[in-house]
Amino acid sequence: MTLKTWIRIAGMLLLTLAGAAVLNGCKQEGPAQHFELSYSIFFPPTHVQCIAATNWAQDIEKRTGGRIKIKVYPAGSLTKADQCFEGVVNGISDIGMSCFAYTPGRFPLLEGLDLPVGYPNGAVATRIANDMVRKYKPQELGGVEVLYVHAHGPGILASKKPVKSLEDLKGLKVRATGLSKSIADKLGATPVAMPSRRLTRLSPRAWSRPPSARSRRSKAGSRARPSNTWWTPPPSATPPPCLWS
Repeated sequence: MTLKTWIRIAGMLLLTLAGAAVLNGCKQEGPAQHFELSYSIFFPPTHVQCIAATNWAQDIEKRTGGRIKIKVYPAGSLTKADQCFEGVVNGISDIGMSCFAYTPGRFPLLEGLDLPVGYPNGAVATRIANDMVRKYKPQELGGVEVLYVHAHGPGILASKKPVKSLEDLKGLKVRATGLSKSIADKLGATPVAMPSRRLTRLSPRAWSRPPSARSRRSKAGSRARPSNTWWTPPPSATPPPCLWS
């Protein structure tokens, strides 16, 4: 056997041993990393949105075999609705859910989603909102990773007297946030800013003063007990909340 043949055999043996070592190294798994994340949400614990968020967190923990645990902080207990986004940016929470409308001026492009463009239902509004974020990649969302944006169906105007015309709306106190405040004001109403979660703590009398422009989802989710007897459906859906991390 020539010297060259020995060199080739030795080289092949070294490559085989090296490959085996690499494969064995891949099989030797180290200890799995565990993560505990905080999730700030302004909805109260009994709200359907908070229940869904809690179920989602539990599902993540189950699917990862307990490696990823997400602790939900409901009712703005970690960061308030209008502080949620900055809370994620500054590391107060790892995940947060809030509404663009709760921080006027902070999301100039996405405030356009609050315009009364005539969304027929929550599904359409949700698709438009997500398409808008994906297409334009708003700079105002820099510093976070957007998980999803979602919207609900058309809102309703709940009041103790019928609202059938602009004359009926004049001077009426209406709970409205974000761009909706400007719209209510232009229509002659008196807008009153109030987080939706506060409605659950109001008595029936106080809840109906002021009337509230809110969705059926919001009413059912917060389990409020209004004494309103008149429900006026607007022609479009209301602004979408957003989940980011």
